[in-house]
Amino acid sequence: MNSATPPQPTTDLMDRAAELSVKQREVLDRLAMHPHGAQVGDIAKEMGMHPNTIRGHLEELLSRDLVNITTAPSEGRGRPSNIFHTRTPKHAAVTREYIGLVRTMAECLTEGDEEKAREIGRLWARQTHDSREMQSDASGASQLNALIAILRDLGFDPSYPNQSGNIGLNACPFTTVGVSAPSSVICALHAGYLDELSGGIVHKLLPYSRPSQCEIEL
Repeated sequence: MNSATPPQPTTDLMDRAAELSVKQREVLDRLAMHPHGAQVGDIAKEMGMHPNTIRGHLEELLSRDLVNITTAPSEGRGRPSNIFHTRTPKHAAVTREYIGLVRTMAECLTEGDEEKAREIGRLWARQTHDSREMQSDASGASQLNALIAILRDLGFDPSYPNQSGNIGLNACPFTTVGVSAPSSVICALHAGYLDELSGGIVHKLLPYSRPSQCEIEL
C-alpha cells in the first residue's frame, strides 16, 4: 500500500465554502474572478466596501483555509503587498471536467460492454454510499424518499412516481448542449448504480422513455 500522504479532498474545500455567510461568499466569489490573485484594495474598490471590512472577511476566509497569501515583489521601500488567492474551485467547472472524464472513459467501452458498465455502476454505488441509506427493511416510503434525495443530489432532477408508478428523471449530468445523448454504456453504468443502491425497489432504468425524460420503473 502506498504510504504517501495525499492532498486534501477537494470536497473539503467545497464543504467549507458552503458554510460561509452571504457576504463572505461574495468576497470569495469576487476574489475568484482574479486568477492571479488580488490585493485588499482591489477587492474593496470593486465591491464598494471599506478596505478594513474586506480585510476582515479575507482574514476569516484565511482562517478557514479557503484562501492563501503570497507576497507581491517589493517596489522600493515599504512593506510588500499581500496578494490573496482563492483555493476553492468553481463547482460548475469541476462538474464539467469530471463529467468529461467519465464520458471519455465510457467511450473506451464498446456498445457491447453494457454488462461491464453495469458492474462498474454497482461498484460505484458500493464505494460512494453507506448501505444504511437504502435499508431493505425500511418502509417503502422511506426507501423511495431516500432514493429521490440521492437522485436529486446527483443532478437527475427526479419527479415523484407518476400514474404509471415510475420516477421521472428530468435532467442528466451527461447530457450537454450540442452533444448527442449519452451512450448506452453511460445508461448501463447508471442502471448498475441503481441496482446496487436501491435495496431492490428499482426494477429497471428506462432510458429516453418519454420526451426529454428517462424513467425508473419501481
